[in-house]
Amino acid sequence: MANAQFENMVSVKKHQLPKVSHAQVIRIAVKENADKILHCGADSFVNNYECMSGEVSVFGRTNVRILYCDSEGHIYSANYNADYTERIVAEVGTSDKMCFSVSISECNCEASGNVIIINLLLEISSYTFCEINQPVMVGGEDMFVRFRDVELLEHAQCFNIAAEISQELTATKSISRILSAEGQLCVTKSTRQEDTLTIDGEGTVVLLYLTEDEQLVCDRLPFVFSEEKDIKGLPQGGELTVSAVVKNTRLRLDVEEDVVNSTFTAEMAIQLNITSTQCGTMSVVDDAYCKDSQITLTQNTVVTSLPCVNAVIKKSVEQTLPSSVSGKAVACINWRATVTNVVCSESDCEVTGLLCGDIMSVTAEGLSSIHTELPFAERLDIDGITGNYSADVVASVVGVTVKGVGSTTVCAELCFEVQAYREVRFGVINDVSEQPLETQKRCAIEVCLAKKGDTLWELAKGLHMSEEDILTVNPDLTSPLQQDTKVVIYNKL
Repeated sequence: MANAQFENMVSVKKHQLPKVSHAQVIRIAVKENADKILHCGADSFVNNYECMSGEVSVFGRTNVRILYCDSEGHIYSANYNADYTERIVAEVGTSDKMCFSVSISECNCEASGNVIIINLLLEISSYTFCEINQPVMVGGEDMFVRFRDVELLEHAQCFNIAAEISQELTATKSISRILSAEGQLCVTKSTRQEDTLTIDGEGTVVLLYLTEDEQLVCDRLPFVFSEEKDIKGLPQGGELTVSAVVKNTRLRLDVEEDVVNSTFTAEMAIQLNITSTQCGTMSVVDDAYCKDSQITLTQNTVVTSLPCVNAVIKKSVEQTLPSSVSGKAVACINWRATVTNVVCSESDCEVTGLLCGDIMSVTAEGLSSIHTELPFAERLDIDGITGNYSADVVASVVGVTVKGVGSTTVCAELCFEVQAYREVRFGVINDVSEQPLETQKRCAIEVCLAKKGDTLWELAKGLHMSEEDILTVNPDLTSPLQQDTKVVIYNKL
């Protein structure tokens, strides 16, 4: 009587949820009448969520930055936070951990008196990891079994952790009044030591301000950082992948009389998106048969996602503006890169997306601003990646300048964070049933004809005998057979 042995297998698959569009309308009442909108910038992020049966409730926040002029040409700024909720219909578990990214595909402003209305279209992307438990055959008694080792993702979770990065920076001129500040970050390295996570990376603060003589200045101030974060409670072991989203940037400027006020502290509230993954190998039964009975194997296909590549790649992108900038360009603000498609091939990824931002310039009529959207396509060289991989790519803008006669070319420094997975499928045996073997009277010695390509396992399984018994009589057999071969069988009578 065959006795199959089973163990529980835990396999995890990365599940991309449907992208959701959310229209958000924000109304801001400012102190002065807004005669002209110079700039409208926004950042959005998900700060909480709730998984229910068949859907996810998403709770997000959008930070808006406005620059505007009154009828006399004086420049003012306004900042505003607005919360929103959205619903994603998807097959998720109530305890699933999820990771989100939010991009702004449309941002339009209009003013009426002292009321500014901002119309936004948000694109919310999300994924989770689905865990599947099932019994799989790992051995057996009174039967012949063939094993194979399978690699699988055993555990995976997403975590969103709040953190803050503080940097002391120096502007190029003395600051009289700050109009706008934007922080941008790219995590280039993360290491874990017990319950402490160290993140290293590069950042930029884009500072727009007025000097004492009312000169408009835009500084792009780069820096490198290394910060530690307590991550007690996150699973031990496995690999961590970390990316950062800047939620808002605050500036602390100590103004003193008769002193050049150019040094300030930038405090960036960020959200760390952390993915924890742990892979393993399990030995499972690939095939089985019995000598004195006929068994039927019930199989199932396991699909698991193996994390394979984590890379940070910098690229310089140059794009020609559809029209030249009027006057002298003085500021490049609110520049963002949104990845729209990723195609993996042998040793590289083709990444396409949209580069968006505002260019402010000084003309004879005063300050003006144009919003521009530029498509980009970049090939990222990544060792070890193939066309069978799927990749998540996040692009952040490290620096932007305009050049050329009439400022016709945008030069952007982009940082691409790549996380690639390989989807693996393999069969496992979930159940075994046994039936009596219909036997016929057999001769003591038989000769059977085996076909080219047959393996020793297939021969033994078809004859309900061990591979060793066949090789004892036919020591020259190779597996698989290189040609049609006569195989001698000794039967015990």
